Amino acid sequence: MARTEAENALKSSIEAQRSLGIKGDHWENYAIARNVLQEELGQHGDRIREAYGLTQDVADVLIAHTRQDAAHALCNTKSLLDKSAKISSQLSMLNFLMLLTVCLLGAIVAKLYPFVLGGVH
Repeated sequence: MARTEAENALKSSIEAQRSLGIKGDHWENYAIARNVLQEELGQHGDRIREAYGLTQDVADVLIAHTRQDAAHALCNTKSLLDKSAKISSQLSMLNFLMLLTVCLLGAIVAKLYPFVLGGVH
């Protein structure tokens, strides 16, 4: 039940951001991390209980912020990897286009100026 509440809250948070014109992977990553924090604090159901020899309130806050930071880092890493793959693909296309351009220019030069290639003895 708590998982469904958290998922619905995340969906509505991202939809609200988009409706306000806030776009970009990092904003969605922030919403996910914030949702993890709220879930760990028990705002979407039962709290996760861990014993660290601290008071329960301090332990809850430390765990929640650690999980939020980890979730935010994971989401940002995934976004960076996706963008890196896109850039790599674009660079491959650029290299192909440059090679094609050089070949076409070579053919044009050979056709228009045949003495450049044939006049050397």
